[in-house]
Amino acid sequence: MKVAVKEMRFGVTEAHHCSYLTGKTARNLFLDPSSIPDRETAWLLTKAGFRRTGNHLFKPYCPDCKACIPLRLRVQEFRAKRRHRRILRKNADLRVKIEQPAFREDWYQLYERYIRGRHSEGEMYPTTRAQYREFLLSRWSHSLFICSYLENRILSIAVTDVVGDASSAVYTFYDPDQMHRSLGVYSILMQTCLSRICGKNYLYLGYWINGHEKMHYKLEFSPSEALIGEGRWMLCPSSKPHFVQP
Repeated sequence: MKVAVKEMRFGVTEAHHCSYLTGKTARNLFLDPSSIPDRETAWLLTKAGFRRTGNHLFKPYCPDCKACIPLRLRVQEFRAKRRHRRILRKNADLRVKIEQPAFREDWYQLYERYIRGRHSEGEMYPTTRAQYREFLLSRWSHSLFICSYLENRILSIAVTDVVGDASSAVYTFYDPDQMHRSLGVYSILMQTCLSRICGKNYLYLGYWINGHEKMHYKLEFSPSEALIGEGRWMLCPSSKPHFVQP
């Protein structure tokens, strides 16, 4: 059952441990999971700061905390920096292929190694095949897997949604033994390239939190915009969203 925008229903989760800020609790506003959003609805919610995980669309709903700032990159204006060009040269031996979202055992093994190697202290560890399906696959989203291969060995997958005039970076996982390749940044470069080729205006990069080390890489991509207040996307001066005021 598809729903019109005016018929959308939302809920709020119970307070839970914040996965980003130590000692904080968080809540999420989420679209009723019984609804199947059409492309217009998914696009409107993405522009409003919502993210997708599996079949769910959500955004932080913490009245006393505004740390999570949605970011999007203006892909048509983006120019690779020296570090980006260096990463592209370093990965020139990789083959990039656009795949349809699916469960494949080699893809799951890559996901399992990534979570074990990079996020073993988080809520996603240990992984299961059911978790992979519930987290990365969706029955309604228009998604692509941007896959990087070294010969026939999968090294990284960037789960990417196509929504309206934009692409949205949902999740990226890669071989933790290939850290020297900077595959996370490389995947964003590939998402940016695909978005530009497809005539998209933006690549949504998820949330940015000032002082959160694992999100610092997002500041390398400019020009970017931050969502401030209720629906106001504003250019980030010098790619530093915490300097932007509503």
